[in-house]
Amino acid sequence: MKTGKPHNGHSPHLLTSVDGREQFAGLYRKFGSSIMGMATRAARNDPRTAEDILHKVMLQLFYMPAAVNEANDSAMFRHIATLTRAVIREAIPPALAKPFDGNGAHFTASPESVLELAHDRGYTLTDTAELLNISLEQTKTLLKTAMNNLKMSQHG
Repeated sequence: MKTGKPHNGHSPHLLTSVDGREQFAGLYRKFGSSIMGMATRAARNDPRTAEDILHKVMLQLFYMPAAVNEANDSAMFRHIATLTRAVIREAIPPALAKPFDGNGAHFTASPESVLELAHDRGYTLTDTAELLNISLEQTKTLLKTAMNNLKMSQHG
């Protein structure tokens, strides 16, 4: 029994039974707050945009192949984070969104700003370099510095 039209070449599989609905609700309970957190940061605390992003991600999860859905939690989280960043890029394209930090000021080139743009907001390194008006090599160096800083703060 199908519940809807195929989407992105996949046929819906989750909501075809009570178990499927429970599984989908479990995904929402397990990963919904992480998706919403990423979306809220990317949307600069705009709840409507963040909710739209959450709904789009959950809809794409509904249509994903069963094999992906049966992955372990770690693999599933990586898949959902990648999917969320892709939806964020569609909802808030770099050309329309000048990045701001939490205080409303434009980002400056720093390891922290590169990490936020490239990881939290899902921009490519090329987009991040363009937004910060720095070279791609500088962007890579700042990202490496940010990752080393994170590593040091977790071990120290």
